[in-house]
Amino acid sequence: MSDLTQLTEWIDEDLTDRRLSAKGRSSDYQKIVFANEIAKLWKKLTGRPTAKKPDSNFGQFVVACWKSGFVDVEVNSSFKRILRHHIGQ
Repeated sequence: MSDLTQLTEWIDEDLTDRRLSAKGRSSDYQKIVFANEIAKLWKKLTGRPTAKKPDSNFGQFVVACWKSGFVDVEVNSSFKRILRHHIGQ
């Protein structure tokens, strides 16, 4: 199984997770899981550690991946706090 296929499966599993509240999933929870999965892919693709700055190559990659998955342009694509507090190096 390719890394991209595995990532797609993890994201699909996350999006169907039962921990949704009546109003929907916490945007932070979804972004934390998403960014951590992208971090795994980043390390495999580049062999380099992730960075916590939103304007880093990794930060821009996370945002580009996030935006590519949504048709609705209104979806919040800021990962500044998520990268700083939830992504390990």
